[in-house]
Amino acid sequence: MDYIRDSNVDLCAITETWLTPDDAAVKTVNSGEKRSFEFSECIVTSSSSCDLQVVNIYRPPYSGEHKVTTSVFFTEFANYIEAFLLCKEQLIIMGDFNIHIDSSEQPDAQTFLDLLDSFGLKQNVMQPTHISGHTLDLLITRISEDIIKDPPVVDRFTSDHASILCNLQQAKQALTIVSRTYRKIKSKGNQVMYIMNQARRKFYAHFIEENKADQGQLCKAAKKLLGKKEELSFPDHSGKVSLANDRKIENIRSDINTVQFDLHVVPKDLVLNETQTFGDFQQLTEEDVTALVQKSGKKSCALDPMPTGLVVKCLGTLLPVLTRIINLSLVSGKFSEEWKEALVVPLLKHQGLNLEFCNLHPISNLQYVSKLIERAVFEQMNNHMMQFGLYPVLQSAYRKGHSTETILLKIQNRYSSQYG
Repeated sequence: MDYIRDSNVDLCAITETWLTPDDAAVKTVNSGEKRSFEFSECIVTSSSSCDLQVVNIYRPPYSGEHKVTTSVFFTEFANYIEAFLLCKEQLIIMGDFNIHIDSSEQPDAQTFLDLLDSFGLKQNVMQPTHISGHTLDLLITRISEDIIKDPPVVDRFTSDHASILCNLQQAKQALTIVSRTYRKIKSKGNQVMYIMNQARRKFYAHFIEENKADQGQLCKAAKKLLGKKEELSFPDHSGKVSLANDRKIENIRSDINTVQFDLHVVPKDLVLNETQTFGDFQQLTEEDVTALVQKSGKKSCALDPMPTGLVVKCLGTLLPVLTRIINLSLVSGKFSEEWKEALVVPLLKHQGLNLEFCNLHPISNLQYVSKLIERAVFEQMNNHMMQFGLYPVLQSAYRKGHSTETILLKIQNRYSSQYG
């Protein structure tokens, strides 16, 4: 490798490397029935008008391990060379032939030269290439082609064979000039930042116009933009699930243990009869589901497979699917485990409290479909309760048209009418 680098060669052919197929980084192809020699072929592209067909050959000498005579080689070589006579590329054949070409008295040498001449080929090396003083390594070209610029030169003996150097009438392939265009990243970054700021201004201008009557939404947006996020203080916990559930379960169990129930005492206004029982849920029509969607909130949750706003916009397409999902849940009485999961957001019960766990109120964000099913169940249960008057007379929570204001007004009216 040092010799190749120092000689600054563009094309190098080597025989008898003792490389195995596993050592070479090239793909080897079976040469067929040729027993007398080994070869490799390649085409070298050039910036000139014609490419170069290169053939590298090694013919082992006759020995006890390689009992193939020169007559077999001449026959196989002649058959092999015929394929290259009409190739469009310029042809150069090189390698170690192990025939003393310089010894004209040897029949094999003359037979080989006559064979080359019959194919319109010529041998160009005129100096000894072997340490014993014979010419064994050859450069063969077409007689009609003037490929070799200067006579080949026998250079250094790196082994028992010498290396052969020559200059070819072949131009190197032109190097591809690659240009790079650089842009000022700072100006592009400023441009992107300007576009983002414009989009942000447009979004909040539309948000303010849309929620100008909702002071809560405006204050929340202003706090998000201007306020500093405060860190909440949580007790020690192993994970978010345990933080949300463990203390809740403990509190519920402690309350149950302290409450005394008398199952035999039922208020008179809650005595039931068989006509007041609730049988089965009624399946919803697509019109019912449309009304359900219109009455429901449009908030999205991170657990939703798609944003709620997109569901509402594509309601015409998704309506049959939503209707079937809701009806399957109502008929089967099953509520998917995925719908029971919630993203819990802790919020202060009211402003001014310390950021401690006992002052936090958990807000559960549920999937939109689960809330639709919940509302569908509630409406049917509420209609049944209202029809048979099953609500307690003084209940004000979770009832339409009832609130803390209505119960306080009722207390005030009773007090005024009795003591007024």
